[in-house]
Amino acid sequence: MPANKTKRFLLALVFSLLCFVPVTARAEAEGVVRYGVTPADLQDDFFENSNDGSQSYNEQGYRPARLTGYVDNGNVRYFTRWVQNTSGIDWRGRFGKTLAEFNAHNADYRQQGFYLVDVSGYQTSGGMRYAGLWYRNTGNVNWLTYPDLTLAQMQTLADTIGQNGWRPHRIEAYAIGGQSRFISVWYHQPGVGAYWHSKLTAAQYQDKFNDYSALGYAPVHVDSHTVGGQVFFSAIWRDANTSYRVRTNREVRVFQRYYNNNWADGYNIDNFYAAETPAGVRFGGIWYFDAPVVANDNSPLSTQVRKAVDGAPALAGAAVLNLTTGYSYSIHGNQTFAIASTSKIGILYALLREIDSGNVAWTEFVNSNTSTGSNQCSYLQPNTEYRVDQLAGFMIRCSNNWATNVLIQRVGRATINQRLDNLGLNVTRIHRYMSGGPSDHGNASANADRAEGWENVSTPNEMVKLLRRVLQDNVLSNAGEARFWATMQLDSNTFPNDKAYIASQVTPMFSPRINVYNKGGSLSSPAQSRHVRADAARLRFPDGQEVLMAVFMDYISDDPDNLDESTNAAMSQAEQAIQDAAKAVANKFHD
Repeated sequence: MPANKTKRFLLALVFSLLCFVPVTARAEAEGVVRYGVTPADLQDDFFENSNDGSQSYNEQGYRPARLTGYVDNGNVRYFTRWVQNTSGIDWRGRFGKTLAEFNAHNADYRQQGFYLVDVSGYQTSGGMRYAGLWYRNTGNVNWLTYPDLTLAQMQTLADTIGQNGWRPHRIEAYAIGGQSRFISVWYHQPGVGAYWHSKLTAAQYQDKFNDYSALGYAPVHVDSHTVGGQVFFSAIWRDANTSYRVRTNREVRVFQRYYNNNWADGYNIDNFYAAETPAGVRFGGIWYFDAPVVANDNSPLSTQVRKAVDGAPALAGAAVLNLTTGYSYSIHGNQTFAIASTSKIGILYALLREIDSGNVAWTEFVNSNTSTGSNQCSYLQPNTEYRVDQLAGFMIRCSNNWATNVLIQRVGRATINQRLDNLGLNVTRIHRYMSGGPSDHGNASANADRAEGWENVSTPNEMVKLLRRVLQDNVLSNAGEARFWATMQLDSNTFPNDKAYIASQVTPMFSPRINVYNKGGSLSSPAQSRHVRADAARLRFPDGQEVLMAVFMDYISDDPDNLDESTNAAMSQAEQAIQDAAKAVANKFHD
């Protein structure tokens, strides 16, 4: 249906049907994708020299492919993607600019021979701000920019230039004074089939998405803004023969889960947004199929570990550090995860540090009192005296919560956390007693604390750091360090250690065996709570290599849109993902 013969309108929305000419849509390599970036970090980590002496992504040969601004709790943040600049494209980028500043840069770069490839408008406490990316116009792209237009003016563009070979490349929306405003970029592309809308409700967006998908059109751009408490969408579709996935209006954990799983399935993100809504910041994105992610024994270890982690039905992360060779890799290594009983590693460290300081004795007796937690392996009896070393062994070898809670009471949760903080761990914390124990936050129990959101947490990188510091930095006395590793190697039966999840995978793999010192964690609580699998380990190889690793599975769920719901199948898959990562590490470094 030629555009010069037919115009269509829907509820005063910008809408145009153009001729059907296929457009190839395929994402570039994933590159570096980050959201929640502060203006300072955007400048430091991406555009300019890094303050910590490392190279920015610009200096490492990356170019920006997407840059969109948003506000989170009053703070300006950026969502950005940078790809390797293999073709040596000359580019310019600006952010945090007023409209006058943006227009000046836009005119200046046009005069210098650049064209606008990305744009974003976002309302801040200091007023409207704009960001833009420009590439050297070696392809003689004919382009136009229209900033700060009303919906009626956008309709006029569709009725005029939209019927004369111009197609929108970006339509970004924002609110000023309770009214929608738009900044758009248009390219002269006669013969390119496209649909676009500047302002759709969620229901209208879904209807149009379904209609255009049925016609063979793929989304190439999506944005969102809020007016009068209602969320609206701007979107562009083009005639394309490609496999794609789209998610919009997702909170950050759900969006991250989709991002991870899509990557594992071979889809790279191409276009995305973040927007402030009445329900908080929400994210959306478009992924195109690039190629299957192959992860076998011949793949790089990083690929194998990431495939296991990002392909899991969970929000997950991992870190690996070979202290002998210096190899290191992490995926989502600085993200915070609930780690269930893997947190008992930190409790063990703090206990031994208190023993070194003379505040607790390894052989002193502590009364178990009445039950203060789950009694795994039935080790404890009520109102019975147990030595501290026995309680520590029960805590690690069979993950006995009762013994753990007795030790938390003996040492003090504040003291444990202070010891972790002194070790240089900023996130790793004990926020509650173990399941079955008392409340430390004025609730009925530790389970009630958990339902309220109190979790024992860490990051993969911090857990590896804890193990490294114990092994290398003399943070415990010689006796304390020996006790730490001897306790970590215990299991519920006898030596060798085959505790779930890492040890059970690695210990039987080779002869002579790899010695494993680990502590797994598991939480499968009621639906309102987070389902967790976690493990952290020291692997000592027969040739003397020392490798540390941590793998965390949080919010285990069949359905990324409902992170509180899970099945036994999802739990098993998350456990298998930890084992797959451990297997990859063992195979990589075993001689």
